Amino acid sequence: MGTDINARKAFLVLFAGDTGEIKPEVRNQSNAKVAKWREEGKVEIIPGVHILDIEPHLGNDLAPLVIMARNGSYSRDNVPQALWITCGRFWSPAHCQLPAGEDMEQIIQFWCQEEDASIIADATSVLTSTATQTVLRYSLNLISCALILAWKRKAK
Repeated sequence: MGTDINARKAFLVLFAGDTGEIKPEVRNQSNAKVAKWREEGKVEIIPGVHILDIEPHLGNDLAPLVIMARNGSYSRDNVPQALWITCGRFWSPAHCQLPAGEDMEQIIQFWCQEEDASIIADATSVLTSTATQTVLRYSLNLISCALILAWKRKAK
């Protein structure tokens, strides 16, 4: 069974009200995961850069390509963060298509691999079906919830 640090901690914060300091073991697990991704070339860390530091440079002709995605077509959530409004004047919206069923299945399998979750073929097909009928995020959240429940039951 994998350890999904973010899902477990988010679950505890939401339902247990745990809002204290990050425990050293959780911080060490997070640091180890980021170090692994860094070695694999999945992430690049630029020290001292905050997302708000990027905003003033977006109007520059030599600005980097910044891709931000949201589920606006599928959600009625209002975004209160000022960052979206501030950066909005620099955006060039690009419409994209939803991934096909086979692509969603590959994304689900990749997500399971990243979360160290074992999954059977029947579960993959159910999650793919759920993703095509709703949105992919719901299927990925189901995997995270299943990992939390398995962790609580000490199951493999």
